[in-house]
Amino acid sequence: MSRPNHLRAAPLERATPPATTPGANGSGQEGLDEFSAESPAVARQEPPQAPGPDDLGLVPPVTQPLVPATPTVPATRDGLTPMEPGALHQEASPVSWLQQRWVAVALAALVAIQAPFLAYWGLRSAGVVGAATGTLAIETDPAGIDVAVDGRAVGRSPIELALPEGIRSVVLKQGTLSRTVAVKVTRGETVRHRFEFVAPPAPAAASGTLQITSDPSRAALVVDGVTRGVTPLTLPDLAAGVHTIAVRFAGATVEQRVDVAQGNTASVHIVAPQPSATAAGWLAVDVASPLQIFEQDRLVGTTNIGRLLLPPGQHVLDFVSDELGFRAQRTVTVRSGAATDVRLELPAVTLSVNAQPWAEVFVDGERVGETPIGTLSRSVGRHEIVLRHPDLGERRRTVTLTTNGPNRLSVDMRRP
Repeated sequence: MSRPNHLRAAPLERATPPATTPGANGSGQEGLDEFSAESPAVARQEPPQAPGPDDLGLVPPVTQPLVPATPTVPATRDGLTPMEPGALHQEASPVSWLQQRWVAVALAALVAIQAPFLAYWGLRSAGVVGAATGTLAIETDPAGIDVAVDGRAVGRSPIELALPEGIRSVVLKQGTLSRTVAVKVTRGETVRHRFEFVAPPAPAAASGTLQITSDPSRAALVVDGVTRGVTPLTLPDLAAGVHTIAVRFAGATVEQRVDVAQGNTASVHIVAPQPSATAAGWLAVDVASPLQIFEQDRLVGTTNIGRLLLPPGQHVLDFVSDELGFRAQRTVTVRSGAATDVRLELPAVTLSVNAQPWAEVFVDGERVGETPIGTLSRSVGRHEIVLRHPDLGERRRTVTLTTNGPNRLSVDMRRP
């Protein structure tokens, strides 16, 4: 006996998306029309409606749609789920060459922007910029002089330097010669200095002249152990200093020590000792300049030979220097076998000293002031005068003051 078709149970089917019916046919379910904003692939799916009872009152079973199961990955001990290989590379895209280029350009721009600031701070720390500065211009005659400022070599003249304001120590050097000058640098101004870097004059030949006479004359003369001839004799270009002379007479030899000054003439007169039953005595004269000694207009010796041998007794002696315009007479008593001392004071005269543009003046090592000097009192005779200028150097002069006057010295410091 067959069952009527309307009583048969509906066959089981796999869950499929519910068929969409057009809303235009009046059914109770609306489908998506062609004007819907949602794509068919992602259209919202309505859950299936439970079918109502059919004519016989039977309700067909509702079949749930099958949803694919998502595979699960077992967790590790620490509770973290491992990533599948290649997942990171799929998510993180590599940096393109264009991005790398933009990074390099940005770094280069940053360096270019910072470079001026770094240079500025470097120059500021060196004292070149960032402080109140002025310009120092140095010229020299001759050019090419080495220049150092505050102990740092900066080049050769002529030169212009930007320096912090204040007092600066400038050293000019040429070979073994150097000069140190303090200059003031003013902010925002150019200070110019010109220096005449003139080497000091070459020293005069260290020699002098020795004139030797004797009584009687034509006696053999030996100087420092070398026979030089017979008296009277003049020896030019004799080395400056002390020399030992020996005059050999017929019956005796007389030795004396003579000091020859540089550039000057020393005169010595030697008298042969006279035989006498009484021993002779000695005369020692202390005087600043060499003098000749006369007795009754006869030359008996000079003061620069140390001691003069004279017979004992009373002597009227004249001490003379034609060069200095000096003459003095003394009466002395010579004792047998003893030395008699005589001290002579030379008269003082006035000396005038001037220099262009100006100079400090030193006489015999003593500072006496700055030029012009018009009333400097010194004794007659030879004196050593030194003139010094901070920029023009030093000049030395030897002058001989006399009673004949006037005694003047004028030096142009701008000339060598």
